[in-house]
Amino acid sequence: MYFGFEPNWLDVFDEWDFQNNNLVEALSDFCDISKTEESRVFAIYGKGLSGKSTFLLRAGIELDSLGYEVWDFRGKHFNYYELFKWTKLNPDKKKFALLYDNASYNYRDVLRLVKL
Repeated sequence: MYFGFEPNWLDVFDEWDFQNNNLVEALSDFCDISKTEESRVFAIYGKGLSGKSTFLLRAGIELDSLGYEVWDFRGKHFNYYELFKWTKLNPDKKKFALLYDNASYNYRDVLRLVKL
């Protein structure tokens, strides 16, 4: 469907994305494990054009339905302090998910987030 074009939320909401049962099961297992941990990282890796960005959006929709506050970031320089500040200003929100596409460029930022 995309063949190199950036996926968008509307297409995934309308279920125009692929269904990969292995990834869905892995996300479900991740959510079960996350109930006992404060911070977790769910990484999707693979070859180019394999659907990673599209599944990331699907994961966001699934996490939203489970009560997570979902943030989406696509870029090179993530200001993790803004997310940290938002979490402190909204203590009623207990579950957060940051969808970080192309995060391999910024693994240090991801590590900082996990340690917050």
